[in-house]
Amino acid sequence: MIPRRPLGATGAEIPVLGLGISGPHAAAWTRAGHTEKLIRRAAALGVTAFDTAPFYGAGEAETRLGRAIEELDRDTLFLSTKAGTYREGGTWKKDFSAEGVRASLEASLARLGVGAVDAFFLHGPSADQMTDGLMTALSDMKAEGKYRYLGMCGRGDEIYAALDTRAFDLLMAPVHVRLTPPEAKRISAARDAGLGLFGIEIFSPSMGGPRIPTRPADLRVLAKWARGDRRMRSYLKPDECLKYAVASGACDCALFSTTRLKHLEANADAARTLDLNQSPS
Repeated sequence: MIPRRPLGATGAEIPVLGLGISGPHAAAWTRAGHTEKLIRRAAALGVTAFDTAPFYGAGEAETRLGRAIEELDRDTLFLSTKAGTYREGGTWKKDFSAEGVRASLEASLARLGVGAVDAFFLHGPSADQMTDGLMTALSDMKAEGKYRYLGMCGRGDEIYAALDTRAFDLLMAPVHVRLTPPEAKRISAARDAGLGLFGIEIFSPSMGGPRIPTRPADLRVLAKWARGDRRMRSYLKPDECLKYAVASGACDCALFSTTRLKHLEANADAARTLDLNQSPS
């Protein structure tokens, strides 16, 4: 099975590898049945942390995850979703109003078919958007049992603003060996504050060049490479990226997304063999 480790100062334990049910799993070209099968296979392998959000296919990703976990033991799963970002008329928009965030979470719970999620993330709010009204509403929703831990998704100085509130338990941010010094400093500050860390974009340093797309999901990888900076043009092997993110303790749970069963199984196999006491290198 997948090794587990403490999730920051929350007192919870989590598998070191988690699966993101993201954009490709809400797309028409990925069959719902395939997504559900992949989720159940992940759980069987010990990858029992699943992250999603309502802005993936206007809730379709959450709906698929909800159907998949109907056959699983909820107590063995760690489920997270997000709020604050949505798509309207082809444009990404933000809504961090107390009413908007509450409505988003309640709709997510309905699609997932659960009474509560383990983690609820705000998706990139600015310091100005973390209002007293919002923080009060979040506290109320936690007291109502709608989520266990409050998280922040970010990659800039909004992370410091979140830390200043002392309300957040978790951070979701890029974690890989090629972080810039300011990026690494923000991660370090969150760790020092006791926040549990979900690492995303863990395979970014492995995207060293384009490949011929064989399915629509490959176009996203190609686009990331095309707009990447020079740090992405010198690449590591995927297992080296996983080793850094997971074995070094750079994050508590490394999130990845795939629509391919062989990639899921390869990552799970690699995670099972890692020494979790290595230092980052």
